[in-house]
Amino acid sequence: MHAAEYRWLERMRTVELYANRFDAARFQPFEDHTHAVPDTVARLGSAERVGRTATRSPRAGRSSAASA
Repeated sequence: MHAAEYRWLERMRTVELYANRFDAARFQPFEDHTHAVPDTVARLGSAERVGRTATRSPRAGRSSAASA
């Protein structure tokens, strides 16, 4: 489920999304819901263009988030 204020809806539909890749081994569990790195990490290569957020939804037959 995704939620956004109505005034942000058009911006959310048209924004260009980019993915950065990182070494997953560097991430550690943080609290109960996420992972974090205790220091600065370098990304693995350049940011990759994913496309518009509206076309990344499960309804479009694609994953809503890029995975590392």
